[in-house]
Amino acid sequence: MAPPAQPIGRAVYLRTDRADYPEEAVPFWSLEELGRLCTGPPEGRVLERVVLYSRLDHGRYELNLEFISAQPNRAHRGPSRD
Repeated sequence: MAPPAQPIGRAVYLRTDRADYPEEAVPFWSLEELGRLCTGPPEGRVLERVVLYSRLDHGRYELNLEFISAQPNRAHRGPSRD
């Protein structure tokens, strides 16, 4: 099957190799490609979120899946043990 003409989403990384943590977006055209992007981020980058695109009723919609632990200056505390 041929890949779609436009990407189906993008993976957004934080560049941890720079002090200002700029974002770097990488488009993907298949779920297999998304899997590779999520499991093997480039060195110096941390996955912050995945954005999936959809077109319904002639409109464009985005679903954002964000990863809190990837945000700069935010400590990950894990689940509470209450």
